[in-house]
Amino acid sequence: MAGDDLILHGDGGQIRAWCYIDDILDALLSIMANGESKGQVFNIGNPKSTLTIYNLAREIIRLCDSESKIVFRERHSPDVEIRIPDIHKATEILGFTPQVELEEGLLRTIEWYRHKLNKQEPVRRQRVAVTQLRRNRPEEVTSER
Repeated sequence: MAGDDLILHGDGGQIRAWCYIDDILDALLSIMANGESKGQVFNIGNPKSTLTIYNLAREIIRLCDSESKIVFRERHSPDVEIRIPDIHKATEILGFTPQVELEEGLLRTIEWYRHKLNKQEPVRRQRVAVTQLRRNRPEEVTSER
């Protein structure tokens, strides 16, 4: 958004499944509320939102209407080339299905950052406290600044 270059380590060909934070939180809340999940391990993610890191950078530039350049740097450590979660177990036990597609998640994130930057507030992580669970979803969510 600021026009800075996007730095990619390696060739950007690593494949990732990108998942919006709301979907991850829905899965975590479902895990906490579902008695069958006790002692279980789940893969959480969105296997439908899969693309390379390079293509993600291109999408961010496009959606931000930015003139940023993609700059490649040497990768100094090994990396897993493909990371795509198998969410069948989470779907079966928790009923988990990601709801937010990649482009929508990126647009929401860009909007959030633009709002923060326009208000001249420092962009920082917010701690979220869930006050009640009902049907595996928060009834009320508050954020602390």
